[in-house]
Amino acid sequence: MQVESKQTTTFRLMYGDAVRILGSMAVVIIHVCADGMPQYTTIPFTSWLNLLCLDSLSRWCVPIFIMLSGALLLDPGKKQTLTEFYSKRFKRVGYPLIFWTVVYLIWDAYFIRHGIRLGHISLSILQGLPYYHLHFMFALVGLYAVTPFLREILDNRNGRVSLQAITICLLMGVLNDIALARYSGGMTATTLFVQYIGFFLAGYRLRQGRLNRRQIAAALTGFIISVGLTMVWAVYGLHQHYRYSMISWSLDYLSPMTITSSITMWLLLRHFFSEGAGKRLMTQQWIINCGRATLGIYLIHPLIKEILQNQGFCQVSTYSLADILSVSLTIWMISLVCTIAMLKVKPMRLFIGG
Repeated sequence: MQVESKQTTTFRLMYGDAVRILGSMAVVIIHVCADGMPQYTTIPFTSWLNLLCLDSLSRWCVPIFIMLSGALLLDPGKKQTLTEFYSKRFKRVGYPLIFWTVVYLIWDAYFIRHGIRLGHISLSILQGLPYYHLHFMFALVGLYAVTPFLREILDNRNGRVSLQAITICLLMGVLNDIALARYSGGMTATTLFVQYIGFFLAGYRLRQGRLNRRQIAAALTGFIISVGLTMVWAVYGLHQHYRYSMISWSLDYLSPMTITSSITMWLLLRHFFSEGAGKRLMTQQWIINCGRATLGIYLIHPLIKEILQNQGFCQVSTYSLADILSVSLTIWMISLVCTIAMLKVKPMRLFIGG
């Protein structure tokens, strides 16, 4: 199957690095908030609201990473053999996934659980959760596996993705998410990608275009409303005898609120960083360098966070908005420096997608 572009120039989305950089910052914020979110019975309600606010504002990050991958990879005009495509993608995500799975399993065994449990290790790998953030890498592997075949489908449709297909895929993801929240069981490493196909297709469909003032206002309004509804649902769950399943579902990547906030944030980032001052900013070399480092930041930041916190640093103490954001930015910056250092060592580039 044929899946190098018909043109020799490399296609680059001007807003891609903005999505990567801001998305990686949002991921760190979510994981910093995750330490305090389950403590709703022990910390002041206002402190918990601060955590919920920043968590809700950041939930778009993983979905638009998936959308960016779809925007970059699903173009039917790209013609490659399966071997060429899979070889390139394996270098991008395969080596990092294997390396960091081993790193985090060792970290978990010796510093979290204080012992090696083979049953836990095998189960976590089968579930695609050797560590809490690596589910994204397993989902990417699955999406990359089906990309050549999705390209064929798109090519047969003259490169058009129907809104019906995107809607159906996202709706199936929502229904699956509701089922997983209510019943025991879950996705496996080989099926994690399925729930994200809707985002993957949406990224390709929405990769280009301009917004007028009315559309910008509508997207911004949609984002604010979706974040507000996320918070309302979470607070409602909190007052329903502390039903954390309701809280966690409202923050899930496939809740209707997060789907809305993700698509509207994508449209806003695409608009503001595709023209004018935003577009010029995207041509700065330091922005490009930060964009190259974002996969590494995603992979390494939990390790940086936990090492620092185990030594008494980067602790969220007051749960104020400024406190949460300053801790998150510190962890992000240190992760960025570590990733850039790894990128300068050629053998290490394989392990951070460089």
